[in-house]
Amino acid sequence: MKFEDVLGKQVLVLDGAMGTMVQNLELDDAAFGGAAFKMLTDLLIFSRPNDLEEIHLKYLRAGANLIETNTFGASPLRLNEFDFTKKSDYSAITHHLNVEGCRIAKKAIEQYKVE
Repeated sequence: MKFEDVLGKQVLVLDGAMGTMVQNLELDDAAFGGAAFKMLTDLLIFSRPNDLEEIHLKYLRAGANLIETNTFGASPLRLNEFDFTKKSDYSAITHHLNVEGCRIAKKAIEQYKVE
């Protein structure tokens, strides 16, 4: 079934407030790669993928039809705000963050299907 078909038949619930859910984990600076990166929660894709998967699962269990990846800041524009080594690296980092964020979300969906 196509997204547009489902949207025309029912209200779809989208997850939200990923940042709030991450804050509720009360992680130390090390989980983000140091104090300088604390506001870039996308980096948790590498250090805490299981926590992010669990957040996705909580939304699915609560009835969300759609989930977003934890890649809000995974763009060259946002990464430019942090001290990464070269601008040329932003594209590769952005790609890697988005791919891994999708893998984590997909893993949560597959786990939810089993439940």
